[in-house]
Amino acid sequence: MAYSKENKYKRILDIQECFKKNFIPGMTIEHVYNNHIFPTFKISRSDFFKKMKVDAKAELKKLEDEKNSTPAQQLSMDIFLSCDGKGI
Repeated sequence: MAYSKENKYKRILDIQECFKKNFIPGMTIEHVYNNHIFPTFKISRSDFFKKMKVDAKAELKKLEDEKNSTPAQQLSMDIFLSCDGKGI
């Protein structure tokens, strides 16, 4: 289970790159899954096929754009100042 969407898409990207690196035309997808994907990532065959359909690069870019477009929350000075205003 991924802890964040960003990590999830990075892992999917790793799986897709592993497949592209090890796939040779004429070879079956099952061969690549059994000999490279499963031993490395320990995911089921159905999960593998689901992850191959995801456009992980686009999703990562979308998350990055969202992160850059939302302003960072500014901490309130009330946390750092005591009641008399002199600070901690």
